[in-house]
Amino acid sequence: MKRKLISFILTVMMVMCLFPVTALAADENLVDNWGDFVLAFNYIKGIGGTISGTAGIEVTSGGTVYVSGGEVTGSYWGIYANGKSLVNVSGGEVKSTHTTGGAGVVLTAGSTANISGDAIVTGEQ
Repeated sequence: MKRKLISFILTVMMVMCLFPVTALAADENLVDNWGDFVLAFNYIKGIGGTISGTAGIEVTSGGTVYVSGGEVTGSYWGIYANGKSLVNVSGGEVKSTHTTGGAGVVLTAGSTANISGDAIVTGEQ
């Protein structure tokens, strides 16, 4: 009985370490200041996981987006920046799944982007 209990506890601890519940933590890490940007996504999966939607991330009015890991995917644009916004991508992957157009990063109205490190940006630019 004691051996089964110890085995059960170790199994539960291992599962908790391998598959932590991170939805709340992911929301807190991704949304630092709602005044800076708007996230348009279908789902978030884990920390450094996946953000997806028409625009994976949309930032307007001089906001800032930092991507350092994981994947940002949009059906038209991975990241759409407008209104003198700043996009910093230093790792992870930013991409569009659109077959005839779309872009990994779209910059309009004076927005700028810094792509460095291990970043992968795919889609028409």
